[in-house]
Amino acid sequence: MSLFNHQELKIKSENRYGSQPLYKSFDESLAKLDSINSSKEFDIFLSHRFINSEEILILKNELETYFKCTTYIDWIDDSEISRDNVNKKTAETLKKRMNQCKSLVFAYSKSSTTSKWMPWELGFFDGSKGLVVILPIVDKPTNDNSFIGQEYLGLYPYITKDFNLSGLYELNVNEPDSKRITEFHKWLDQGTK
Repeated sequence: MSLFNHQELKIKSENRYGSQPLYKSFDESLAKLDSINSSKEFDIFLSHRFINSEEILILKNELETYFKCTTYIDWIDDSEISRDNVNKKTAETLKKRMNQCKSLVFAYSKSSTTSKWMPWELGFFDGSKGLVVILPIVDKPTNDNSFIGQEYLGLYPYITKDFNLSGLYELNVNEPDSKRITEFHKWLDQGTK
């Protein structure tokens, strides 16, 4: 098992979208989707820093392609939200979308430590639904699958990836205190009970 890392995600992004910054190569038609149905349900609210947008887009693609998990990302699904004019309406939209999601995946990287919104999203979701997991993105590939982030993140399980005996890519949720490992889909199913 291993953690996601910036290097592998950057290579996947370049292979898929080219080496230009995402805002230049990202398909504008995707960003201009009609407003999503207000009653649409998502499996995952992907909490992240926009500075990691190329990696986040690859993660969204993998979660949806390999794991069939519908994944909400604010700048894709609610592209009218302005990052330059964050206000009460922004918070209300995000609360509404979090209420439409089964789980929150907190994409942790060094840049997330300076985010003001990610801790807010985590706290809101934990208080309202409780199904939260950390997805660490480390700087370099490592053989160590343990995760230690900011102290409050140690309260939550975290995701590792692996290939099973059939050679298929899989995600696991690691409970730090009990050392219990659960297949991601089984963990996600807790959100439907």
